[in-house]
Amino acid sequence: MVLAAGLFLRLDAQSASTGILQGRVTDSAGHPIAQAEILAAHEAGVTRRQAGSDARGSFRLAFLPPGPYRVTVRRIGYRPVIVSAATIRAGRVEELSIILAPTALVLDSVVVQAAAVRINTSDTESGTRLTARELVLLPLPNDAHNLVVFTPGARADQIWGAATAQANNYQLDGVSVNHPGIGGDFLQPAPSWIQEIEVKGLGAGAEYGNFQGGLVNIVTKSGTNRPEGEFRTNGQSWRLNGTNLRVTEAGSEPSHRVEFDGQLRGPVLRDRMHYAVFGQLVDRGTRVLNRVRQVAGDFSPEGPADRELKLLGKLSWQPGRGV
Repeated sequence: MVLAAGLFLRLDAQSASTGILQGRVTDSAGHPIAQAEILAAHEAGVTRRQAGSDARGSFRLAFLPPGPYRVTVRRIGYRPVIVSAATIRAGRVEELSIILAPTALVLDSVVVQAAAVRINTSDTESGTRLTARELVLLPLPNDAHNLVVFTPGARADQIWGAATAQANNYQLDGVSVNHPGIGGDFLQPAPSWIQEIEVKGLGAGAEYGNFQGGLVNIVTKSGTNRPEGEFRTNGQSWRLNGTNLRVTEAGSEPSHRVEFDGQLRGPVLRDRMHYAVFGQLVDRGTRVLNRVRQVAGDFSPEGPADRELKLLGKLSWQPGRGV
């Protein structure tokens, strides 16, 4: 039996698990607009952050959990602008340019619904990123490390030339989870717990190190202002699946796999502190070809089996003004 458990107290101060939104507010002539109000609201309702533009029209919102945001920009004497397709990614700085049009008498609303064009000129990182939106659409594997195969040129443990998982660097919510003895990751979340997974390679920032293959950064889901939960189960058995083994070869295949997976997320203090608790129980076994078939048939009577229990608790604090 294998037991893995983890508890993270997350203060959203790690750049690997949160993102930054910054930009400028100007008029149509390119002149900066000061004292404009910028409000970024997460579509799931977990985060609402507010800031004002300075004398140069610049603004900056930090410690934003990854995901889609609705950004509203207002200034007295100008028409408000709403950007409903701003996506924040973990460990990245997203740029947003806002142009406000003056209004003579009546304050009106202008809704802009278009994804911002992003050209990253600040680094040379190569890699891929999957968010919760893509993970809902993709056929998820049973193990999180198999999500790496959605990255071109990478396999589950061999990423861009790495010999084995020992040559990779694994992070969970900005915390290193590299196994100190045998390498690889010692705490692997269930795929349903993941908010975002990023695979980086050549050109990764100076804050990352200790890897020769790839960097796998996983951000788990956070709680929201609305209590919610999820439970799922699945199973498979050799009685329902066909076999690919031949009696003349040496090999093995799964005999059974039963999984129970659940999570609870919600608020401790609305708009400030949220909790997320995850749990997974997996019971699995393997059928091994019997080399002495006259004793007990084609397969060994007692194949390898194990039971794995994973628990993960997460507490997120969203700093506000004056904190």
